Amino acid sequence: LAVILCIIPGIVHINSRNYGAIFMTMWVTTANFITFVNSLLWPDYYILDDKAEVWCLITSPLYVAAHFGLLGSATCTIYTMYSYVSSPIILTIKVKQRQAIRTFILTIIFPLILTGLSYIVLLFKYGIRPILGCANVPQQNWVFFVVYNMWPPIIAIIGCYYAGLTSYAIIKKRLEIKSLLAYNESGMNTSYYYRLVLFCITFLIFALPAALLNTFSNLLEGIVPFDMSGRDFKSIVKFPGEDHGVTFVDYAKPLAGFILFIFFGTGQDAMSTYKRWISTAKL
Repeated sequence: LAVILCIIPGIVHINSRNYGAIFMTMWVTTANFITFVNSLLWPDYYILDDKAEVWCLITSPLYVAAHFGLLGSATCTIYTMYSYVSSPIILTIKVKQRQAIRTFILTIIFPLILTGLSYIVLLFKYGIRPILGCANVPQQNWVFFVVYNMWPPIIAIIGCYYAGLTSYAIIKKRLEIKSLLAYNESGMNTSYYYRLVLFCITFLIFALPAALLNTFSNLLEGIVPFDMSGRDFKSIVKFPGEDHGVTFVDYAKPLAGFILFIFFGTGQDAMSTYKRWISTAKL
C-alpha cells in the first residue's frame, strides 16, 4: 500500500520540479518495495533459506542507502524551503541547476558513499531475518560508528535546525509568503509550500529521536575492537525466531509512505491529476 500510495506524491513533486521531495519519495518507495518483496520471500520466523542471492546482494546495500537518503532528502528539502522565505532570490536556470546538483550530491551520492564505506566493517555476505529478509551484518567497532552509526543523528539534527529556522521565518513573514514564492519564481503555491514544510517537520520530529535511540543503543551494546579476521563473504548468517522479526521501528518506512500520501495525495495538485486520469479513462 505504501508503495502504491507514493505514486501520486511522486507525480506532484515531479511536476513542481522539487528535487529534494522527488528523491525523498523515491527513497521511501524503494525501501518499502524492498521490505515488501522480502516479506514474501521469508514470511516464516524459522525457515530462512537462502533463496534470492542476487536480490540480497543488490537490495541489502540499497536499503542502507535509503536510510541515509531519506534523512538527507528531508533535510535538503527543508533547507530549500527555508531559503525561499529567509533571503529569497529569483530562481534562474543557473540557480535551479545548482540546487539540483547540491540535492543530488546530498541525497544520492553521499548516501551511496556511506553505504560503500560500510563494507569496511561487514562480517558476512549478508544476513537473513524473518519477514524483513536480507540485510548487511556489520561488526560494531569504532569504524562502524564513524562510517555509519553517527551520521543519522547528525543529519537529523541539521534538518531539525533548519526546520526551526523555517518555522520562525514563516511566523515572522506569514503575510508575505505568497508574494515571496511568486517573487523567486519557485512555481509553488502556498498550499504546497506549507504541506511540504509540515511533512518535513513531522518526519524529522520522529526521525531525530529514532536516530539517537539507535545510535545510543548500539553504543550501550558495546564497541568491540576493530578485528576483521573473522570476515567471511562466502557465507550468510541467519537470525531465526520471533525476537529477530519486525519491531516497532521497522514500521517507520511504510508510515512515511502513508504520511506522504496524506500530505500530497489529497491536495489540489493531486486532485487535478485524478481529474485528468478520470477524463482520460472517459469515466
